[in-house]
Amino acid sequence: QEWRVECAPDAAEGDAAEEQREGQPEPTAAWLEGLARDEGEEALERLLPHELLGVGEFSPVEAAKAAFRRLGRHFHPDKSASPHSALLFDQLRAALDQFKSGSWRTAQDDDDRRRFFTDAAVVELNRTSHAAAAASEGPLWLVQYFAPWCHQCIANKAYYVLAARRLSQILGDRVRVGALRCGV
Repeated sequence: QEWRVECAPDAAEGDAAEEQREGQPEPTAAWLEGLARDEGEEALERLLPHELLGVGEFSPVEAAKAAFRRLGRHFHPDKSASPHSALLFDQLRAALDQFKSGSWRTAQDDDDRRRFFTDAAVVELNRTSHAAAAASEGPLWLVQYFAPWCHQCIANKAYYVLAARRLSQILGDRVRVGALRCGV
């Protein structure tokens, strides 16, 4: 989450901050470029639209448009020499369209490509199901808060799934293992 604090520009910065950044690489762009290079297209598809654009989940559409313009200038296929520019530009355009329509919020739980944990031993929770799990009198929930862009979360994903399977074998239905995607 540190990159978000350092890299996501404040919408109130305005044109003065934009002029100050001219000629400097966009930090969010550098992060996206590194993610595309190191993890590939699959990692980009796991990101939610607001994560890809580097804005908050409940940011206004104007902030998402500004982020798209900023990142679009960097990754436009006609202007960038990066081998990943066309892929990133297409992903950014799709993310902006989804952010504007709000469709990603309703489809988020049904889209298996966006799931970080694909193993059935780990239940990927949304905010509503997380609140219900916390308030339930049923099984005890062990919940991991993760970010799909976090290299530590990616590295520990297999261990978390292994622990979930083992807990299921030992304790059965008395303990459930879940994961909640962190926001900004």
